Amino acid sequence: MVVWLQVRPVAPNGPKNNAQIGLGGRWGRACQYPFKKPAKGKWDHFWHACKIEPSKEVVRKVFRYHQRTNASPLR
Repeated sequence: MVVWLQVRPVAPNGPKNNAQIGLGGRWGRACQYPFKKPAKGKWDHFWHACKIEPSKEVVRKVFRYHQRTNASPLR
């Protein structure tokens, strides 16, 4: 049983974080990309379901590894 899994998804070539513009106009950290389509007015960028797939695949790979590996520390 997984008690807690923290994932901070970002999307390849995802939207710039307008709230993180630093000194000299440099962009800060990327936006965390929502896993599910946000409600209207809750996200100020166009949302694409396919852009979150890389983050979801990382989680799938981690779960597969721990499920198939007898020496996994999660067993």
